[in-house]
Amino acid sequence: MKLDPEFYHNLFTSLSNRPHKPIVSSGWSNSAGLTALMKRLQEEAEARHVFIIERTGKQTASYGDLGHIGNTDLTALVVGKALVSDALANLVNNSNFSTASVEGKRWGAHFSALGQRAILIVIYDHQTNVDRVRMRVRRAATEFSEFIAILDKQDNNLGN
Repeated sequence: MKLDPEFYHNLFTSLSNRPHKPIVSSGWSNSAGLTALMKRLQEEAEARHVFIIERTGKQTASYGDLGHIGNTDLTALVVGKALVSDALANLVNNSNFSTASVEGKRWGAHFSALGQRAILIVIYDHQTNVDRVRMRVRRAATEFSEFIAILDKQDNNLGN
């Protein structure tokens, strides 16, 4: 498979020039609180998009603008990366990953485990400070984990 650099250059250029249009969260009962947490993280980290997926591959919440990039494709790639990272971590020190990052010339992604069930992904562009993203995600991950645990508990109570 041959990659066409001009295609990707044009793709990233068009994505960078698009206006930011927020996508409202879905899943986990369409929680306004979870949306507020994602919005705050996006603003503080100066990121393009924040979303949460389950380790099964189900996208549960999303906020921000990814332009022409499909959430479904990105979600599948993130789950694959998480599984590979977990396998490598198990080989090295018998534990799962807690954070990982991928950086390119124009875009980057920071992944953070939210317990055993979910992954927080922050997509940012080349204008964003990577250390700022990492610091903000580290601060927010605990808050997200606690909030998701509360939502899960509420869902379990409604199901009984």
